[in-house]
Amino acid sequence: MVEVEILNHTAEGTFKVNSMVSASDPKPGFLILGDGGLEFRADSGHGYIMIPWANIKRVRAQVYMKTHIRGFFIDVDDGRSFNFVASKAVEALRIMRDHLGSAKLVKAATLTGTMNKRFHNLWQNVTKRFGRKENK
Repeated sequence: MVEVEILNHTAEGTFKVNSMVSASDPKPGFLILGDGGLEFRADSGHGYIMIPWANIKRVRAQVYMKTHIRGFFIDVDDGRSFNFVASKAVEALRIMRDHLGSAKLVKAATLTGTMNKRFHNLWQNVTKRFGRKENK
């Protein structure tokens, strides 16, 4: 059996979450936020994720209907991204903000927002190219 070292010495919050490592196989478990960083422990005992605060590049909150936060993505400095879905995501984000600062917490892009932005940019390019020219 492999022994795992503990990242956190004190836990500031423990949350029931699903780790969406694979869309077809979510792993239920606990997310522990503490003084050292973020730890995910799977309920089955197989699988854990430990991320120190210093390695977190950005946290992207999944906001729906402008009021509900479904979960969040943790982007780390080596380019990987971890997706967690939590029922108490707001409380978890508050603890993360205390350690990371509010500049590293952002709203994740939504499909609708991305499509609207692309359409707007396309429309701007079309009107710029084929727009009316003023006579001088």
